[in-house]
Amino acid sequence: MTSALIVNLITNRKENLFKDYDLEEVINLSKTLNIACKHTENIKLNRVSPSTLINKGNLLRYIDIIDLNKIDLFIVNHSLTPSQQKNLENKLKTKVIDRTALIIEIFADRALSAEGK
Repeated sequence: MTSALIVNLITNRKENLFKDYDLEEVINLSKTLNIACKHTENIKLNRVSPSTLINKGNLLRYIDIIDLNKIDLFIVNHSLTPSQQKNLENKLKTKVIDRTALIIEIFADRALSAEGK
């Protein structure tokens, strides 16, 4: 079973404002793929890092959480650019997906036809 660290980002920008219920929704979405949620949290970002979205202090903390809990998937409840995803994977040394990729994985898992998959 895959184990995950799920992070819900809360930013000052209205279009990116996620609340606590969004964290619960992502947890439930991950459970449909039999992903065990080892650690979840909301983090408020006053400033977004262009390269990783998440600031350096939180990244260092997540590295420790990933190592301690043997987590193999980092889920961000926010859209990531391909470069942000790659940079996060390089820094965290684990697979990183965003909310959209999680939903696509669910559709692919449940698709019956070859076209759907």
